[in-house]
Amino acid sequence: MKEEKNFGYKEAAQRLYRLLARREYSAAEAKEKLLHDGFSEETAEEAVAKAVEGNVISDARYAEALVRTRLAAGKGRRGIERELAQKGIAPELISEWGQSPGDDEGQELERALEVLCKRPPRSKNPRDAGYRKLISKGYSSPIASTAVRLWCEGEQVSG
Repeated sequence: MKEEKNFGYKEAAQRLYRLLARREYSAAEAKEKLLHDGFSEETAEEAVAKAVEGNVISDARYAEALVRTRLAAGKGRRGIERELAQKGIAPELISEWGQSPGDDEGQELERALEVLCKRPPRSKNPRDAGYRKLISKGYSSPIASTAVRLWCEGEQVSG
């Protein structure tokens, strides 16, 4: 952390708006960024609180965008929830995860299979390699196991 600056709210707000012009931040990330830049805890909290109050920073909006991009990239729900928690956002802020609540597990399984089909693991033991790949992408163990089993059965049928 840099040495604390003797700047007030105005300078912290200006720094915050410059950061937000480049990309969206969660409230916790924005505060951490200001603290890292040397602003006092009180000044950083005030700047972030006013940005949240004015809807310039929205954890819900940030989380929705993060979930959409991670799902599109083939990431699993467990890994996305872990990333949200690291950014100081409760996963409960996500209302629908971009899918119908009743079909959550089915769509997660489809995404896992898609990951394996798009870039099949190249290994002497494709089952283990596929499982490791899915786990590393944030899929739960039951989803990864099922997806790998279905993928391997499909390989044997079509191969």
